[in-house]
Amino acid sequence: MQLTITLGRLKGLLARNSALSATVLAAIAGMPTHQVTAALRGALYIGAEKESELFTLALRAEKILDACLPLRVAPGDSQTLKLLVESNREPEAIRASILALLEPVNG
Repeated sequence: MQLTITLGRLKGLLARNSALSATVLAAIAGMPTHQVTAALRGALYIGAEKESELFTLALRAEKILDACLPLRVAPGDSQTLKLLVESNREPEAIRASILALLEPVNG
């Protein structure tokens, strides 16, 4: 079976971000890892709605990971990333909080 456009884009997103793997994405989405990896191989059709949900979660996770720079969420730390993805915080607010933590203390 050939990958859909959505899964092809998701596979590319995961390939360019080492902290975001299929395993981490599966944990965030609450799906078994084998289903996500099988879908990304083209061996399992999970439906357009689930594909869209995974891609949306991956995009949000990628933005949050970018917002966490210069700090990094450890590769494989799906719990921390899941909490951030599910929070109502925007990536810009997360970045501002991190930068505030890293500001030198004046006084």
